[in-house]
Amino acid sequence: MGFSVSKKIGNAVVRNRIKRVLREICRKNMELFPHNYDYIFIARPKIKGFSYQQVEKEVVGKLKEVEL
Repeated sequence: MGFSVSKKIGNAVVRNRIKRVLREICRKNMELFPHNYDYIFIARPKIKGFSYQQVEKEVVGKLKEVEL
């Protein structure tokens, strides 16, 4: 899994927090990720205002939409 957070989103503290949140969500929901695929998460600027629960809802929702 890869995580990309642009400098446009914020300083290093903000970017690292977003990456930590995304990593934790992925760790807790590993069963939703089909094996033998690479995943890249690209954070968009509106993620700054989201809580952990909102980010988790978005990530899990998108994973359930995409059936491989």
